[in-house]
Amino acid sequence: MASLFSFLRSEGDLPEGSNSDDLPLGELEFHTAGSEFPPNNASTPAEALALIIEILSHFLPDHDDSDPWPAPTVAAIEVNPQPLAIGNRRGTNNPASFSAVALTGGRLNAVIRFQLWHSDMGEVDAQTGILQTALLEQTDELWRAGVLRLNAVGSAPAEHVPSLDVWRKTADYRLLYEYHHQDTEGAHSLIARIPIHAHTDQEDELTLVTDEMTRWDNETAPTLTLRGPQLIRRLSVLAFTPAPTPGNTITLRRTFDGAIGDPINFATLPDFFSGITAAGDPVRHGEIVFATVTDFLDALTPIGSPLALGDWDEDLIPDLYQPYLVAISPPLHLFNVAERLDLICEGDIFDASAVVYAQAKR
Repeated sequence: MASLFSFLRSEGDLPEGSNSDDLPLGELEFHTAGSEFPPNNASTPAEALALIIEILSHFLPDHDDSDPWPAPTVAAIEVNPQPLAIGNRRGTNNPASFSAVALTGGRLNAVIRFQLWHSDMGEVDAQTGILQTALLEQTDELWRAGVLRLNAVGSAPAEHVPSLDVWRKTADYRLLYEYHHQDTEGAHSLIARIPIHAHTDQEDELTLVTDEMTRWDNETAPTLTLRGPQLIRRLSVLAFTPAPTPGNTITLRRTFDGAIGDPINFATLPDFFSGITAAGDPVRHGEIVFATVTDFLDALTPIGSPLALGDWDEDLIPDLYQPYLVAISPPLHLFNVAERLDLICEGDIFDASAVVYAQAKR
């Protein structure tokens, strides 16, 4: 049988489109809102198959408990896992500029069977036509959900079931589904500082090597200091903040060695960045103060989905870290080594169990 729809294309080829809420396809109503499709995130073929069933269940007709026929179903009758690439690895992802995530995934080649019921033979045949039209209407939404190809491979004639005195009809489709996963590959944390121990004849020495990133938690919360000369183009954060969230005050300050007097205080983060990056006469001694860690995070822009990294609170559940990013445009220019940007956590440790990674990037 000819392909119902078949498409293998890049995401850039997709039109924006809009979701259809109700299809004018007669009296029978189908659930076809593509926006309700689950996120394409599975780590195993079994999880991917469950997602396929959940996606295609949106196309089943409504069923009321008072209907004298069984509820419609969708099920896999053949499943063949396929590799996505070497090691099923799609690449790497840098959420908010943190190099922490491997992009993995896989593909499933499967035959899916829709089973439809009604007390009237004509109605059960009509349901099959509505199903096919609904799938066609949602081609782009299915692509975004991971269904790369869908072929109609067979539809049996309506069959009367005497024991129930109803009609049953099946429709089979072969699909190619690609599922995606973000994998931290067992990492429990990011490397924010490297301790170097040196043993000499006189004494043991400890040196901490850091770069443009700091880690705050309920054990330590060192200030992130970036000195010139350099251009800083963005501030990024990766945060795990379960309730109760830390109540520490967070201060972001642009200053310089030997600054006299209190820094100019800004009310909002956009005002702060506008002031310290102003052309000609930027504020060189200014700050913005956030009353709590939550206020600080609320001022940033969340990007992407959370990623699992370790179990800091030891609740036997992987911790979910939300990435945040703020672009600094025009970039902050620290002209010499005396000028600096400080991100300060009051108290030197969080007052609740949480972890925040913060970094500024050129």
